[in-house]
Amino acid sequence: GGWCACIRDADHERAVSILRWANLLNAGLVIFAGVFSLVGIADLAMLRVASIAVSVYLACFGTLLCCFEIRLSFVEKIVRRRFGFM
Repeated sequence: GGWCACIRDADHERAVSILRWANLLNAGLVIFAGVFSLVGIADLAMLRVASIAVSVYLACFGTLLCCFEIRLSFVEKIVRRRFGFM
């Protein structure tokens, strides 16, 4: 039912559009998670390097995913060359 049937029954372009919007939503949530976890003043005050590194990594990965899904040409070339899984 529901979401999967919508993609399965859709034509190719509609399915790609649905998945692109889902990836953009996912990228937004990943960016939010990275920024939200970085805002924790306790981690910054205690200099918890691992926690700060994960927060920055999440924000950067989410931004990269968002730029890739928006189809920014210079980002797309870099991503396709270096990250084959995307």
